[in-house]
Amino acid sequence: MTGKPPCAARTMTRQIGTPHKFRPHDLVWIDDPRSFIAATPTPTPAWVATTLAAELVMVVRRGRVSPGLIPVGVRGSARDERFAGAVASGSITRRVRPEDLLSQRQEPTQARRDAMPALEGFYAVMSAWADLNLPWGPVGSVGFELATGVPVATASSDLDLVVYAASYLSEQDGNLLLEAVAGIDAVADIQVETPQGGFSLREYCDGRSLRRRLKTCDGGARLVRDPWSNA
Repeated sequence: MTGKPPCAARTMTRQIGTPHKFRPHDLVWIDDPRSFIAATPTPTPAWVATTLAAELVMVVRRGRVSPGLIPVGVRGSARDERFAGAVASGSITRRVRPEDLLSQRQEPTQARRDAMPALEGFYAVMSAWADLNLPWGPVGSVGFELATGVPVATASSDLDLVVYAASYLSEQDGNLLLEAVAGIDAVADIQVETPQGGFSLREYCDGRSLRRRLKTCDGGARLVRDPWSNA
């Protein structure tokens, strides 16, 4: 990239978007499927138990939970299979952050990369963003596959990415990030996480509105002028 956002580098002094050490988009493993607590009293779908029997991994989500619990979601094999719940922080045995996948991941074969534009796009973005001095990484199906080795990405999957910006990111710098990924074959959906929550980088940079939709830490959303101050 020809420009660098004027922000702190990979060591961050403030946790982003959550009152505990776990952040939205982190993947966590638990020691026992019975540690998972459903978010609602409705019956738990059968696919949730099947999924947890195969892999005790889930994604940290936004939401309000009781002290000592971490809001999480279970991901099934189908796109509409998502189930919200919580786990006790003490039951978590492993954590993988999106930025960890830049250096440690389950490498897909070249044949699979060729067949899945979002996977191949991730490697293109790693090259395009090589000089980026903000923590970032893949999330969604690509992040899940690279963390677990489970082939969940499809030929139509978006490339979901998250960038952690503890301090102000200008629209100019945001556009540099968007321009750098414009040439990949998959749709790149980039979320920016601030201490107040997360927002779409594309919406932030399109210039059509002075107010942006911020996904807040408690699972809600609001329109704000400044995603770093929640104002």
